[in-house]
Amino acid sequence: MKVLKTWVDNIKDNRLPMLNRMYQLLMLVGLTVLLLVIGGGVLVGESATVLIVLGASFLLLALIAFITVDQNKIPIGIQCVGTVLTFLILPTGFFAGGGINGGSSIWFVFCFVYISLMMSGRSLVAYYISAFVITATCYYIGGRYPSTIFGHPDNVAYLDSFVSVILMSTVICIMIIFQRRALETQNRLANEQKKEILELNRIQNHFFSNMSHEIRTPINTIIG
Repeated sequence: MKVLKTWVDNIKDNRLPMLNRMYQLLMLVGLTVLLLVIGGGVLVGESATVLIVLGASFLLLALIAFITVDQNKIPIGIQCVGTVLTFLILPTGFFAGGGINGGSSIWFVFCFVYISLMMSGRSLVAYYISAFVITATCYYIGGRYPSTIFGHPDNVAYLDSFVSVILMSTVICIMIIFQRRALETQNRLANEQKKEILELNRIQNHFFSNMSHEIRTPINTIIG
């Protein structure tokens, strides 16, 4: 609970860099969603392979998040999460989770959203290309060799797809809303600082104007 409270306080702290706050929010929400997915998978009879991979991914991501936040190694954490998501969760979820007849396709979209939000520069390009290659490879193999896909009954496939859409949409909406509110807060603080600077300039000009008048008066008296 103490760690959770610390994360929530950090997310609300406008003094922290935006990337740090977004990372902690995304990990907090993402781990919660992943836990719900595992629970839902147990209820609908998801394959043991998928459940094992999701469980291992949950533990690994939780460990990465805890260490990188505690040690303030956010950039490393962002890349580690991107690696687990791109090279472990996506392909395993796709082949063991029914391919396009399930909710795994939504995770590909989430992966690209994560990369776009959290990375920049060469890391952004490298992970984007990697995610594209993994996605194209999964779809090609699944279409060319259907036997590699562990199929779902129709009712499970529809439920899996529905749950994935709802959960991933919720995560993405939370991130967009958070970023929008953070920008609004930054704009409000910037406007307040601008007003303070203008007020200080006005007081300063008034002070020097009075000083100039006080200095000129005795000099004019002496000269006059």
